Amino acid sequence: MIHGTKDKIKTLPTFRSKDVQKHRRIQDGVWVSYEDGVYDITNFIKVHPGGAEKLMMAAGGPIESFWEMYPFHKKDSIKQLLVPYKIGLLHPDDQQKKANLVDFSDM
Repeated sequence: MIHGTKDKIKTLPTFRSKDVQKHRRIQDGVWVSYEDGVYDITNFIKVHPGGAEKLMMAAGGPIESFWEMYPFHKKDSIKQLLVPYKIGLLHPDDQQKKANLVDFSDM
């Protein structure tokens, strides 16, 4: 769980991955999921240091596999950037299992 979100958890709605998938375009609002959270990153896209096109690759889905490819995202300071964009919780059945992610660390 990302620090700083504990207080908000009680009031946030729970979304399924199919709900997140509906938000793949700017005009629909761009949502992603990470761990147990759902984030509306529409306003972050234009300021993403890696460029909007990289971020749009994950639009409407989980970002865990992308963060495995770019491990500098796993720093707490980077994870904290998500906090203001959190709009809900991801249903436990839809959360990514770490064991199922591709390990890019040896590439």
